[in-house]
Amino acid sequence: MNSTADAVCVNGLTQIYRHSYWRKSEVRALNGIDLCVRQGDMFGLVGPNGAGKTTLLKILTGAVRATSGEAFVFGHPAGSRPAARLLGYLPESCAFPGHLTPVHF
Repeated sequence: MNSTADAVCVNGLTQIYRHSYWRKSEVRALNGIDLCVRQGDMFGLVGPNGAGKTTLLKILTGAVRATSGEAFVFGHPAGSRPAARLLGYLPESCAFPGHLTPVHF
């Protein structure tokens, strides 16, 4: 369900990383995640290393495209300009993907 009352909503979100050279091995970082966080709610995303927390945040910010499923930020598709205007993210260490350029929103 996608509603503008939801700050974040993901449906069936899956992310698979494939080995870049042989493409035989794969790592499933997210496996069909369904989650909605309503505006005004306080929410903590916790889990062990490798659980997919950073992958989920990268999908929400548009730094990574999900293998399948959908993600919304305040009713806008994750990674879209309207979503980016409403979302702030400060990572512990910053590495920008090569396809992202500084654009004034």
